[in-house]
Amino acid sequence: MHFPLFLSPFILPFLVWLPQAFSKTLVSYSASSGDPASNLGYLNLEKTKGDRPKVNSADLYIKTATDPSGVPAAHFHRKKGYRRTEYHSLFYATQYDTTYYIGYQVMIRKIRHNLVIFQWKELVKQSTQLIPLNLEFFSEHNERILTFNHEAPNSHTRTTFWNRTLKDGVKYSVGMVINTGTPGGEDGWAKLYWDGEPQKMFDGTDFINGTMVSSQANPKFGAYRGEEFEIDTYVYAVKIGTASGDVKDVAGW
Repeated sequence: MHFPLFLSPFILPFLVWLPQAFSKTLVSYSASSGDPASNLGYLNLEKTKGDRPKVNSADLYIKTATDPSGVPAAHFHRKKGYRRTEYHSLFYATQYDTTYYIGYQVMIRKIRHNLVIFQWKELVKQSTQLIPLNLEFFSEHNERILTFNHEAPNSHTRTTFWNRTLKDGVKYSVGMVINTGTPGGEDGWAKLYWDGEPQKMFDGTDFINGTMVSSQANPKFGAYRGEEFEIDTYVYAVKIGTASGDVKDVAGW
């Protein structure tokens, strides 16, 4: 396990205080500022498996509107039986050996088992990984338990490193730091923050160490799986940058 000193996950909390001379905001979406949802990137809708419309419809859409309380938010909606309402950010634009800082403010109107609200997903079908990282309501014992999972190359299984019980209709601030490492190498890593607080993994560390990209991976925001139910999630803001200060107002750290 090797981390260059300036990228080490052990010193990331201190980076907030360093000058941000080399930082760059890559993605910025704020519903309260009236931004179009398209600021998030590439629209990725799916009805039944393989049926991928290119535009919003009454039963499957993402659009800037308001949450049930009238607060501006991007509304991600899927009717029962549909699979996916997401945005790819940094579509085919992520780089190897690069650290990405992500802030994501989200609310789920009704939590459902198997619902995925974030993916760090491979884009190349022949990749040895499908979804290196995700946030999924994966527990068989309680559908409200959100899990942070990693898939190693060629494993075809997910390992859960963290979980937390969430509530319906509550806005959460999610922060992630993902270092891509080298393609197929085990020198990548990821950290998770929840409502501004660094999270401990089940192994006692505060990061996941392993392969984060095999070919070409990018972040996805929205709602995937849980097809048995109608799904409504609300995204208030997303930022992705190359330094912690780029996303501090959204991640909350």
